[in-house]
Amino acid sequence: MPVCGATAIGINDAIIPSSCSLPIRRTMFKHALSTWIIALLTAAVLAACAQGSPATQAVSVSPSETPLLPTNTPTPQITSEPEVTVYYEDGAQVELVSSQGTRVMIDVTSPSKLSAPPTEKDILLVTHGHSDHYNAAFASSFPGQKLIFEAGELNADDVSIVCLASAHQEFLEIKPVGGSNYIFLVVMDGLRFAHFGGIGQEELTPEQLETLGNIDVAFMQFANTASSMDLTNKKGFNLMAQVNPKLIIPTQHINLDTIAYAVDIWNSYISLEPGIRLSPSMLPGETNLLIMGFLAPSYQKVYNLTEWQN
Repeated sequence: MPVCGATAIGINDAIIPSSCSLPIRRTMFKHALSTWIIALLTAAVLAACAQGSPATQAVSVSPSETPLLPTNTPTPQITSEPEVTVYYEDGAQVELVSSQGTRVMIDVTSPSKLSAPPTEKDILLVTHGHSDHYNAAFASSFPGQKLIFEAGELNADDVSIVCLASAHQEFLEIKPVGGSNYIFLVVMDGLRFAHFGGIGQEELTPEQLETLGNIDVAFMQFANTASSMDLTNKKGFNLMAQVNPKLIIPTQHINLDTIAYAVDIWNSYISLEPGIRLSPSMLPGETNLLIMGFLAPSYQKVYNLTEWQN
């Protein structure tokens, strides 16, 4: 559309009448200058394309030539901590199952209460020969490895076991073979478990303590007439004070008096399931008590304890 009687078509031949006002002349000049610059750029691009300029040629990169990320770039890895599954239902019978499936059974008296039938991969440990810890028929037909009534060591692919001689009563001799009671140290998936069977010692010996080392989880009785253990002498509690485990799971012959005392001195939890999962990071820094087994619902009604969370 004519502006002041002229149309700017180029910087050289633009007609900008002097009769136009100064603002209009400035606008027309800027328009002409822009048109001239665009024309120059277009001409340069067309010339480069015609000559095959590298700057404008399309670059084709085959998949094999695709640049790779630096090989030293760290690759994030998602790892999960291995867990041990612990089963406890009654008596002193315990099952420990590693993350790789190796199962260690201790003091099995009720095979029907096992999480699964025994296999050749399983391991059986027996702390002593009393009927509330030892099932002779089950032990004789057990298909896997076993360690019964003698001190020693036993190893599987991912499990290490040490059996320590102890005494069922304070006055009984501690014997490596044919003794009255044995303590089992089971190490799997970074956790150290100790099962004390029917121990009746008033205190652990320096040798026993050295072998046990730092215990993560202890299976311990607190009331047992056969071990002269009750709330009066507090033998079980004194032994745990020596060991100072991170978690205590009480075994056979537990009663309201001993549980009441235990709940009073330790931070306590309860599991209403027969099995729980444990890993090193789940355990507290100080001694905690975890009540498991068929009596757990009854104790829960009395003490209203916090449920253990896996």
